Amino acid sequence: MKTRELAAIGTKLSGIGCLVVAAWKLNYFILVLASMRSFDRSSPMQMEGAGWLVAAIVLSFVLILVAGLVLVFLGDRIGQYISRDDSEVCTAVDSSSLLVVGIALVGIWIVAVSVPELLERIGVILIHISSFGPRDPSGVMKTKFMPELFGDLIKTGLGFWMFFGSKGIVAIRDRLREAGLRKDTQHPSPPYSENRGGSPQG
Repeated sequence: MKTRELAAIGTKLSGIGCLVVAAWKLNYFILVLASMRSFDRSSPMQMEGAGWLVAAIVLSFVLILVAGLVLVFLGDRIGQYISRDDSEVCTAVDSSSLLVVGIALVGIWIVAVSVPELLERIGVILIHISSFGPRDPSGVMKTKFMPELFGDLIKTGLGFWMFFGSKGIVAIRDRLREAGLRKDTQHPSPPYSENRGGSPQG
């Protein structure tokens, strides 16, 4: 098996994981639709907020479903993008090549999961704003929603960086490792002495 083939397999497995998450979100989506009957239809603000929430949930479900299908059916092409190395995994494959593949696959998974969560978070914020306006009487916007939104943004950005910058991340690691090896070469450790007690020889 070649390195890029391993990357393709990992990509397809990530896609299967996304489809599993999409199946879980489908159940959540049905529950939200069922709960819409309890909303007060005579209140435009409440219906507007409910519309934002449902739109965010639908969009997040569609995105992770599409991401899963793309990763499964286009896994070979994405695997070639991640790694163009033709080395055999069982023989002379470079550890850096495998690390590039691993980091990129983790980045794919983070993006596929965090983007729908980010959209749902935005939908919750919009329904809160539509219900209470710019005021935040409970303080939940400042203490809960905004920190969670900030965390989702960081997580999404980290996933994109790991996917598109996996080669750069590994290159930084290699440079740091080479710098450490050069330092060890320039300042070698003193030779081991068997005369630990310091007694004179002969």
